[in-house]
Amino acid sequence: MPATTVLPDRDDFTRRLTAVDDEPHRVDELYPKVVARAGTRMTGPGFVMALQLAFAEYTKEMPPVIAYALGKELGTYVRAVIDDPAARREALDTLGELASPT
Repeated sequence: MPATTVLPDRDDFTRRLTAVDDEPHRVDELYPKVVARAGTRMTGPGFVMALQLAFAEYTKEMPPVIAYALGKELGTYVRAVIDDPAARREALDTLGELASPT
């Protein structure tokens, strides 16, 4: 059974994301999409899917190279947000699987 974690509350969630990158456009446009999940219980892979959906929506009008570069940062966001070690490991494993599908 996958490990679950309760995501931080809105203020803490925003603080953690901003600690990763406080670029104003991300803070205003991307982070609210992610923080909408604040306080919910999720599996690590579920958080990865939510994060990827938010990134996809955020980058849909951007050049592919920017979307790619931002996608490379997903692991940093996972480490910043998920406190539970098992859920974090499962999330990072999911990112690895998505990056190198078989």
